[in-house]
Amino acid sequence: MVRTAGVSGIVGPLAFTALYGATIDAGDGWVWVCGTVLYVLCAPAFERAARECAGPTRWRDRAVHD
Repeated sequence: MVRTAGVSGIVGPLAFTALYGATIDAGDGWVWVCGTVLYVLCAPAFERAARECAGPTRWRDRAVHD
């Protein structure tokens, strides 16, 4: 998870800036629409990865062992 955060911290701003520069003449709001779409598409993957990294929670451990 830390590795993903490190990569996104470098690649994300560069990609966002390039996209903004490419679309500034076409419309100022398109970069925000693209960012929202990417967030909606990637959020479930990040949530799943966070759950896998966290491991089992206490209530799940009790339910399995009881």
